[in-house]
Amino acid sequence: MEISRSKLPIVSLFMITIFSLILTLSIHAASRGIRVKAKTSSGMTKEIRLYSGYYALIVGCGNYRSGWPMLPNPVKDAREVAATLKNMGWKVDVLENPEGRLFRRKLNQLIVGPGRDKNKGILLWFSGHGYTLKEADGLSLGYLVPIDAPDPDKDEIGFMEKAISMRYIETVAKRIQSKHVLMAFDSCFSGAIFQMVRAKPSAYIQEKVAEPVRQFITAGNEYEQVPDRSVFKDVFIQGIYKGYADRNNDRYVTGEELGSYLQEKVVNYSRKAQHPQFGKINNPKLDKGDFVFHLASSGVVIEKPVSTSSKAPLSGRIETQSQIGPKIGLIDFHYILENSVGGKTATMTINNIGKKMGEDLKTLRVKIEEHKRFLEKEAMVMSEEMREINENNIRRDIDDFKKLKEKYISDFKRIEKKFVGQLQKEFLENLQIKGKNEGYLLIRDKLEHASGNEKSLYTFFFRFFNPQHMGSGRYFL
Repeated sequence: MEISRSKLPIVSLFMITIFSLILTLSIHAASRGIRVKAKTSSGMTKEIRLYSGYYALIVGCGNYRSGWPMLPNPVKDAREVAATLKNMGWKVDVLENPEGRLFRRKLNQLIVGPGRDKNKGILLWFSGHGYTLKEADGLSLGYLVPIDAPDPDKDEIGFMEKAISMRYIETVAKRIQSKHVLMAFDSCFSGAIFQMVRAKPSAYIQEKVAEPVRQFITAGNEYEQVPDRSVFKDVFIQGIYKGYADRNNDRYVTGEELGSYLQEKVVNYSRKAQHPQFGKINNPKLDKGDFVFHLASSGVVIEKPVSTSSKAPLSGRIETQSQIGPKIGLIDFHYILENSVGGKTATMTINNIGKKMGEDLKTLRVKIEEHKRFLEKEAMVMSEEMREINENNIRRDIDDFKKLKEKYISDFKRIEKKFVGQLQKEFLENLQIKGKNEGYLLIRDKLEHASGNEKSLYTFFFRFFNPQHMGSGRYFL
């Protein structure tokens, strides 16, 4: 028997490495600004700098202790959603099993922290119990239930003191200065604060996407029970990470597309037991735009540089080198090696090997120094024969030290080249797919900033993608 979330009883190192490379590229692109291509009222395509970056506050409540059933999965679900968003380049904070006071504090911190950035894309996710109370006008008011909120049937005052009402959530949404805010609730309660959206999502992103908006999605309505094992969470992740919610195949998922996708799929997968609610706030100044997710499956977020002559350091992403003629990209593998999770893992492994080698050499050197000190101390009382034997032993140890040092230097270079070479090889395989999909003639490594040693290690390469230009997928070194 499943517990519901309403009050009614709510790889190998290098496979990891290449995944981390794409993650790092997306993260850095996000830090430079999220851009979308939108259609104007005249039908022209216009590039819009939509966000400075993304931020998410992910909340999961399961360890209830004041009359509500325990929920095994909301915290796990919150962690999974958070991990997905991090893989997409988001800045994410996770709040697990908060009491009401801490929950409110975190919402207030969202207002005065990330929410102060007018160009930030903000997501609030909650999984846990939800509840609805009727008001005097006959309308319903939904609540998010923190772990210390009591059962309202036994202590309604205590419940109202601890629980987070949707009216307060509406206030938070309006206090946040960021132009786009999306709030997703994997629980069931009344969604009276927002207008239901039933229209089919637009076939393309419109210019008005940049207007302010506050959007809300709930896993079901106030009369339904959300199972503890969440199909809503699964469909949400599939929609934004795998791109299933991209209804018009433009490589973006809008809030309207996501809401429509959730409404369709969750109803189907739950056998009509859940009917997600989606809409925008009842406010004419905050209901015109649309939240936009960059698809994780699109890999690197490609932006056109402000100036083709810019000498700013490359940031580990693909940059368009030419605006006229064949499309040529630049990639900074050195940045990737230094800043990606995979690159750092490889570097740490190499450093650990080097550290072990250094410790071996240090031990041998200490042994030689101790032997020298012993010989100096005992030389006056030592026979000539014994002194000669000790001197020979010291010379032999010094020769062994030099040979071991030379061997370790050679081994270290070989290991370093092997790790970096494998890293680069797997990156290039993904880059080939990316280049073809994005229409690049070639993508090359930009090494103007590299020293001579770096250039010998991080091989300068060209990779062509168009079959009519020297063959697809070939190297030209």
